[in-house]
Amino acid sequence: MTGFILFGVILTVLLATIIWAAIRSGEDTGASLGAAERRDAAIEALRDLELEYRTGKLREDEYQATRARLERAAIDARDAAARGPERAPAPGPGLGYTSDAGDE
Repeated sequence: MTGFILFGVILTVLLATIIWAAIRSGEDTGASLGAAERRDAAIEALRDLELEYRTGKLREDEYQATRARLERAAIDARDAAARGPERAPAPGPGLGYTSDAGDE
């Protein structure tokens, strides 16, 4: 039992240190991705979505809705990357599996 508590404390301290170091150094935490990174993220999310659907973790309607949203995000990011960084729009909703209900 003591081993689990010690492990939890060490893990918490390690994570807090990493987060604190990132905040203090001013590193980009991914909030402002470029067009190419958004495109790559959308493509990766599509691969993950396909895997989850094939393994039975998603219903058909969830799969179709999420796939359409991710495909649109990938296409928009691809077009923005083709235009270049000076005219790329700000990142919009649609990457990942989180709910963007407030943004739509």
